[in-house]
Amino acid sequence: MSALLAIVPGFVWRSLLGGVDVARRALDPRLPLDPGWIEIPVDLTDGGRVALGGELSLMPGTLVAGSANGRLLVHVLDRQQDTVSAVRNEAMRMGKVAG
Repeated sequence: MSALLAIVPGFVWRSLLGGVDVARRALDPRLPLDPGWIEIPVDLTDGGRVALGGELSLMPGTLVAGSANGRLLVHVLDRQQDTVSAVRNEAMRMGKVAG
């Protein structure tokens, strides 16, 4: 339980940053938008991928639409951002919580 509580502050912070980023992109036409789908390999159990997908879908600017063959299918607002690294870091945090 303490491991789960330990990731809450980071989730809240990343959610806040994501919300600010989405708002800036919506209000400033000079900022890039390159929406699309990316597949991200994730080394978690099926349940871990579901939990990670749910968490990422709560973050502004991302939507996880499914999982197949150990990969998450993620819709993003800007395919040029390093979403893969961010998702892998979050998967590592999730793996520590799951044990």
